[in-house]
Amino acid sequence: IDAITATARKATIAATTKSSSDLKSSSLSISLSPSSTNAKFGAPYLQFLTAWSGMYHSPWPFCTLGQARTVLRNARDAQSIAGKVWGRDSSSIVEQVLLDVGEADLEGGLMGGFQHVSDKLYRRAMSVLEENEGELSLDDHVKGMVNVHCLLGLAKLSLSSDSSDAAMA
Repeated sequence: IDAITATARKATIAATTKSSSDLKSSSLSISLSPSSTNAKFGAPYLQFLTAWSGMYHSPWPFCTLGQARTVLRNARDAQSIAGKVWGRDSSSIVEQVLLDVGEADLEGGLMGGFQHVSDKLYRRAMSVLEENEGELSLDDHVKGMVNVHCLLGLAKLSLSSDSSDAAMA
């Protein structure tokens, strides 16, 4: 288990560290670059899904708040680059919902996160799923899993705010 934990931490650090080529490509130019190619193939989004692991494990198990925010920002940036450079239509509703739920988990579950942001993101994800019910090509099981995950996140936020209110009284 220690070897797995060490490997996961190394992967998280590698995903959150920008190389010099990534720093050069962060300008607004629309030329082909390593980060552009990563965006084409979805590598930052896959890194986000792996580091988050919220749908089947405890969210962000090997990340600090800063690392999780970096992974999430890289995934959102990759979606933007994929649209500008590669002509990919705006990201699917499911991708956006998973990014929102992942961000809600990091803001609400990691020390130093903004719980009010987490609450808004969980609620927005549930409303997007409800509003686009006919347009999504998800089966009911997957929609239910995401809704349950959001409800559990909101319950955790409620319990943590109740315990902090009781401690202040």
